[in-house]
Amino acid sequence: MLALEERHYNDFRKKNEDLRAFRHDYNFHIMVMQELAKHPNPDKLKNYVNDLSNIKEQVYYLSTNHPVSDAIVNYFYENSPQNVLFELEGKFPENIFVNDSDLCVILSNLLKNASEAVEKETSSRSPKIYISLYADTEYLSILIENTSTHLDSQIQNLTTTKADSLNHGFGLRNVKNIVNKYHGYLDLQHENNTFRATCYLRNIK
Repeated sequence: MLALEERHYNDFRKKNEDLRAFRHDYNFHIMVMQELAKHPNPDKLKNYVNDLSNIKEQVYYLSTNHPVSDAIVNYFYENSPQNVLFELEGKFPENIFVNDSDLCVILSNLLKNASEAVEKETSSRSPKIYISLYADTEYLSILIENTSTHLDSQIQNLTTTKADSLNHGFGLRNVKNIVNKYHGYLDLQHENNTFRATCYLRNIK
Protein backbone atom coordinates (compact mmCIF):
# COMPACT_ATOMS: atom_id res chain seq x y z
CA MET A 1 0.00 0.00 0.00
CA LEU A 2 1.15 3.52 -0.68
CA ALA A 3 2.00 6.01 2.05
CA LEU A 4 -1.26 7.99 1.75
CA GLU A 5 -3.42 4.89 2.09
CA GLU A 6 -1.30 3.49 4.92
CA ARG A 7 -1.50 6.75 6.86
CA HIS A 8 -5.29 6.92 6.80
CA TYR A 9 -6.53 3.35 6.45
CA ASN A 10 -6.41 2.47 10.15
CA ASP A 11 -8.12 5.73 11.07
CA PHE A 12 -11.05 5.13 8.74
CA ARG A 13 -11.31 1.47 9.71
CA LYS A 14 -11.70 2.66 13.31
CA LYS A 15 -14.35 5.15 12.21
CA ASN A 16 -16.17 2.39 10.38
CA GLU A 17 -16.22 0.27 13.53
CA ASP A 18 -17.51 3.23 15.55
CA LEU A 19 -20.23 3.86 12.98
CA ARG A 20 -21.33 0.22 13.08
CA ALA A 21 -21.51 0.43 16.87
CA PHE A 22 -23.57 3.63 16.68
CA ARG A 23 -26.02 2.04 14.24
CA HIS A 24 -26.28 -1.02 16.48
CA ASP A 25 -27.39 1.18 19.39
CA TYR A 26 -29.61 3.45 17.30
CA ASN A 27 -32.95 2.03 18.50
CA PHE A 28 -31.84 2.32 22.12
CA HIS A 29 -30.96 5.98 21.58
CA ILE A 30 -34.44 6.60 20.15
CA MET A 31 -36.02 4.90 23.17
CA VAL A 32 -34.01 7.05 25.58
CA MET A 33 -34.92 10.27 23.75
CA GLN A 34 -38.60 9.35 23.84
CA GLU A 35 -38.39 9.01 27.60
CA LEU A 36 -36.38 12.21 28.01
CA ALA A 37 -39.01 14.07 25.97
CA LYS A 38 -41.46 13.32 28.80
CA HIS A 39 -39.12 14.77 31.41
CA PRO A 40 -40.06 18.21 32.80
CA ASN A 41 -36.50 19.46 32.27
CA PRO A 42 -35.99 19.91 28.48
CA ASP A 43 -32.24 20.38 28.96
CA LYS A 44 -31.82 16.66 29.55
CA LEU A 45 -33.07 15.85 26.05
CA LYS A 46 -31.11 18.73 24.55
CA ASN A 47 -27.87 17.55 26.15
CA TYR A 48 -28.46 13.97 25.02
CA VAL A 49 -29.07 15.05 21.42
CA ASN A 50 -25.91 17.17 21.51
CA ASP A 51 -23.92 14.17 22.70
CA LEU A 52 -25.28 12.06 19.84
CA SER A 53 -24.41 14.81 17.36
CA ASN A 54 -20.82 14.78 18.57
CA ILE A 55 -20.65 11.01 18.15
CA LYS A 56 -22.05 11.23 14.62
CA GLU A 57 -19.52 13.91 13.67
CA GLN A 58 -16.66 11.74 14.90
CA VAL A 59 -17.70 8.59 13.03
CA TYR A 60 -19.16 10.01 9.81
CA TYR A 61 -17.26 9.41 6.60
CA LEU A 62 -17.88 8.80 2.93
CA SER A 63 -17.95 5.13 2.02
CA THR A 64 -16.84 3.78 -1.36
CA ASN A 65 -16.88 0.16 -0.14
CA HIS A 66 -13.12 -0.10 -0.74
CA PRO A 67 -10.42 0.64 1.89
CA VAL A 68 -7.98 2.37 -0.47
CA SER A 69 -10.51 4.68 -2.09
CA ASP A 70 -12.16 5.25 1.32
CA ALA A 71 -8.86 6.52 2.71
CA ILE A 72 -8.14 8.82 -0.22
CA VAL A 73 -11.65 10.22 -0.69
CA ASN A 74 -12.04 10.93 3.01
CA TYR A 75 -8.60 12.51 3.26
CA PHE A 76 -9.62 15.14 0.72
CA TYR A 77 -13.14 15.39 2.16
CA GLU A 78 -11.85 16.12 5.66
CA ASN A 79 -9.24 18.60 4.41
CA SER A 80 -11.50 20.54 2.06
CA PRO A 81 -12.65 24.04 3.08
CA GLN A 82 -15.97 24.13 4.93
CA ASN A 83 -17.72 26.00 2.12
CA VAL A 84 -16.98 23.22 -0.41
CA LEU A 85 -19.88 20.92 -1.28
CA PHE A 86 -18.34 17.45 -1.37
CA GLU A 87 -20.56 14.79 -2.93
CA LEU A 88 -19.99 11.08 -3.57
CA GLU A 89 -22.21 8.86 -5.70
CA GLY A 90 -21.74 5.15 -6.32
CA LYS A 91 -19.57 2.48 -4.73
CA PHE A 92 -17.07 -0.14 -5.78
CA PRO A 93 -17.83 -3.85 -5.34
CA GLU A 94 -15.80 -5.74 -2.76
CA ASN A 95 -13.33 -7.01 -5.36
CA ILE A 96 -12.11 -4.87 -8.25
CA PHE A 97 -9.58 -5.76 -10.93
CA VAL A 98 -7.54 -2.56 -10.46
CA ASN A 99 -4.69 -2.99 -8.00
CA ASP A 100 -4.46 -0.78 -4.92
CA SER A 101 -1.44 1.27 -5.96
CA ASP A 102 -2.95 2.13 -9.36
CA LEU A 103 -6.25 3.13 -7.77
CA CYS A 104 -4.37 5.29 -5.28
CA VAL A 105 -2.46 7.13 -8.02
CA ILE A 106 -5.61 7.86 -10.02
CA LEU A 107 -7.82 9.04 -7.16
CA SER A 108 -5.17 10.96 -5.24
CA ASN A 109 -3.97 12.92 -8.27
CA LEU A 110 -7.41 13.73 -9.66
CA LEU A 111 -8.75 14.72 -6.24
CA LYS A 112 -5.65 16.76 -5.50
CA ASN A 113 -6.21 18.72 -8.71
CA ALA A 114 -9.89 19.19 -7.87
CA SER A 115 -9.15 20.29 -4.30
CA GLU A 116 -6.52 22.80 -5.35
CA ALA A 117 -8.90 24.21 -7.97
CA VAL A 118 -11.80 24.81 -5.56
CA GLU A 119 -9.45 26.42 -3.03
CA LYS A 120 -8.78 29.13 -5.61
CA GLU A 121 -12.45 29.85 -6.21
CA THR A 122 -13.59 33.33 -5.23
CA SER A 123 -16.54 33.74 -7.60
CA SER A 124 -18.59 30.90 -6.09
CA ARG A 125 -19.82 30.84 -2.52
CA SER A 126 -20.21 27.07 -2.60
CA PRO A 127 -17.64 25.46 -4.91
CA LYS A 128 -18.29 21.79 -5.47
CA ILE A 129 -16.42 18.52 -5.79
CA TYR A 130 -18.48 15.66 -7.16
CA ILE A 131 -17.27 12.04 -7.39
CA SER A 132 -19.02 9.23 -9.24
CA LEU A 133 -17.71 5.66 -9.01
CA TYR A 134 -18.66 2.46 -10.82
CA ALA A 135 -17.07 -0.92 -11.38
CA ASP A 136 -18.02 -4.41 -12.49
CA THR A 137 -16.03 -7.38 -13.77
CA GLU A 138 -15.39 -5.73 -17.15
CA TYR A 139 -14.60 -2.09 -16.48
CA LEU A 140 -14.18 0.60 -13.84
CA SER A 141 -15.03 4.28 -14.15
CA ILE A 142 -14.20 7.31 -12.04
CA LEU A 143 -15.75 10.71 -12.70
CA ILE A 144 -14.61 13.76 -10.74
CA GLU A 145 -16.08 17.21 -11.28
CA ASN A 146 -15.16 20.45 -9.57
CA THR A 147 -16.06 24.09 -9.81
CA SER A 148 -13.39 25.90 -11.79
CA THR A 149 -13.28 29.37 -13.30
CA HIS A 150 -9.51 29.31 -13.84
CA LEU A 151 -8.55 26.37 -16.06
CA ASP A 152 -8.61 26.56 -19.84
CA SER A 153 -8.58 24.10 -22.71
CA GLN A 154 -4.83 23.53 -22.39
CA ILE A 155 -5.55 21.13 -19.52
CA GLN A 156 -6.56 18.65 -22.21
CA ASN A 157 -2.87 18.35 -23.06
CA LEU A 158 -1.97 17.60 -19.42
CA THR A 159 -0.30 20.94 -18.85
CA THR A 160 -0.32 22.80 -15.57
CA THR A 161 -0.79 26.40 -14.47
CA LYS A 162 1.48 25.94 -11.45
CA ALA A 163 4.89 27.57 -11.19
CA ASP A 164 6.56 24.22 -10.49
CA SER A 165 5.26 22.71 -13.72
CA LEU A 166 8.12 20.21 -14.04
CA ASN A 167 7.03 18.36 -10.88
CA HIS A 168 3.30 19.01 -10.83
CA GLY A 169 2.84 17.94 -14.43
CA PHE A 170 3.71 14.38 -13.47
CA GLY A 171 0.44 13.89 -11.58
CA LEU A 172 -1.88 13.73 -14.56
CA ARG A 173 0.79 12.02 -16.65
CA ASN A 174 0.95 9.24 -14.07
CA VAL A 175 -2.82 8.91 -14.24
CA LYS A 176 -2.67 8.68 -18.02
CA ASN A 177 0.05 6.02 -17.85
CA ILE A 178 -2.12 3.85 -15.61
CA VAL A 179 -5.14 4.40 -17.86
CA ASN A 180 -3.06 3.19 -20.81
CA LYS A 181 -1.98 0.16 -18.78
CA TYR A 182 -5.64 -0.87 -18.51
CA HIS A 183 -6.42 -0.03 -22.16
CA GLY A 184 -8.77 2.71 -21.06
CA TYR A 185 -9.04 6.44 -21.58
CA LEU A 186 -8.82 9.69 -19.65
CA ASP A 187 -11.08 12.51 -20.76
CA LEU A 188 -10.52 16.02 -19.37
CA GLN A 189 -12.99 18.79 -20.11
CA HIS A 190 -13.52 22.32 -18.89
CA GLU A 191 -16.80 24.03 -19.67
CA ASN A 192 -19.45 26.11 -17.92
CA ASN A 193 -17.08 26.79 -15.01
CA THR A 194 -16.77 23.06 -14.34
CA PHE A 195 -13.72 20.87 -14.75
CA ARG A 196 -14.55 17.23 -15.44
CA ALA A 197 -12.13 14.29 -15.35
CA THR A 198 -13.47 10.95 -16.57
CA CYS A 199 -11.30 7.88 -16.14
CA TYR A 200 -12.29 4.57 -17.74
CA LEU A 201 -10.34 1.34 -17.17
CA ARG A 202 -10.84 -2.07 -18.78
CA ASN A 203 -10.22 -5.47 -17.23
CA ILE A 204 -7.33 -6.77 -19.31
CA LYS A 205 -6.94 -10.11 -17.50
